[in-house]
Amino acid sequence: MAFLNAKIKETFIILFVREFSIMIEAGLPVISSLEILYERQSDKKFAQSIKRIKETIEQGETISDAFAEFSEYFGPFFTAMIAAGEASGRLDVVLKSIADYKERNFKLKKKAKAAMTYPIILFIVSIITVAFILVYVIPVFKNIFLSSGNSLPYITEVVIDCSEFVKKYFYFMFLGVFVLYILLLRLKKIERINFIIDKTVLKLPIAGDFFCKIAIAKFASATSILLKSGVLITDTFVISAKTAGNKAIEKGLLEVRDEVIKGEGIADSLERVGIFPNMVCQMVAVGENVGAIEITLSKIAEFYNEQIELSLDTVVSMIEPIMILFLGIIIGFLLLAMYLPVFNIAGGI
Repeated sequence: MAFLNAKIKETFIILFVREFSIMIEAGLPVISSLEILYERQSDKKFAQSIKRIKETIEQGETISDAFAEFSEYFGPFFTAMIAAGEASGRLDVVLKSIADYKERNFKLKKKAKAAMTYPIILFIVSIITVAFILVYVIPVFKNIFLSSGNSLPYITEVVIDCSEFVKKYFYFMFLGVFVLYILLLRLKKIERINFIIDKTVLKLPIAGDFFCKIAIAKFASATSILLKSGVLITDTFVISAKTAGNKAIEKGLLEVRDEVIKGEGIADSLERVGIFPNMVCQMVAVGENVGAIEITLSKIAEFYNEQIELSLDTVVSMIEPIMILFLGIIIGFLLLAMYLPVFNIAGGI
């Protein structure tokens, strides 16, 4: 079916899960809930998916199997949680946990995008401004300087050479950036390349620590919810590893799972694999010792979510003045390069 391959907005899925959880908590049967949600859904493709899920359940399939058919929308985390909710008879509680988890992640992602919007716009404006000066303004000054017959300062010659280069190869440069972008998109589809990129990102001075915090928060939150729902610890690691959003950390968590299957402790395995800070390993060790690892992981997730929000605020407050300063220096340099010969000409009169 064509709608199976279509991308559904994350907001539609979050709203669906939240409304589904409210209906189940209110005592409505699953079929009736899905029927109402199907009729209320404004996105036609997603509505057809909900209808198909309802029909699959009516044919005798489990709720988790029906949702698993649309794993590209809901993912393994969702279907595992639904299966656990069905088995324990706590589907309403599980759906509420999923809705809370998805909303929390969506808000964090939205805040990250909003935080980076202004610096990105400022960067684009800087590129356009510099390109405009090099392509249209500098050539005018160049003709004036050449007609004067005076020798030009070194920085002026450098700027004029840059202007001529950009003017001559502008379209090739634009095409090169476009081809590079397409190439990067293609490379990201290769598993090995993704792993190398993610591993490299974690080693970056400031960004690495930030992305590691995001991965820890996602892993801890997902694992805590899955364990509370009754999913086996070994299955939990497979599912939550995919939610981390980093291939290098995902690989490390799967190695931890293998260690746990062999009888090793979770904290010891995490420390041995070396993917998370010592603080996380120590907190997990405490949770293991008192038999409340899901509560400990929930606290870890809360702590790192707060850290991520603080980091975002700090980064934005730092990036804005740095970008403005950078733009000021570039434009100031160009203006200096253009006005130095003017001062020399005026001084020679």
